[in-house]
Amino acid sequence: MTAADDIGLKLSRAEQHLDALSADIRAVVEDNAATIRAQHNILDDSMTATIENVPQVRREWGIVLGDFLHNTRSALDHLVCALVTTSGGTVSASHQFPICASIQQWDQQVTSPTPTKSRLGYIDPAHVA
Repeated sequence: MTAADDIGLKLSRAEQHLDALSADIRAVVEDNAATIRAQHNILDDSMTATIENVPQVRREWGIVLGDFLHNTRSALDHLVCALVTTSGGTVSASHQFPICASIQQWDQQVTSPTPTKSRLGYIDPAHVA
């Protein structure tokens, strides 16, 4: 089995989780149609909206969503490791798919560190781009 097979299996499992979660949420929403009631306040010309019959969020949804995210993240990390070995590097504990909220975080995790400390160290720059 190759790294690409492992990545495919992780993504397939993530997709199964997402499909199951979507179907479950859809069924709950369709069975419990929420309604919106609007009221106009003539004193200050404001509007108030009240949502009624909101379905309960099931605790299992968080667990399934967590499994989806874990499998997706794991597939990305497997991809990074495969790209490191393809480029002739050795995978280290610092290698992982960088998740950054800003350019500064990208620089801290990817650009600034030495190749041995960078999240994407030793990966072909074309793949990083």
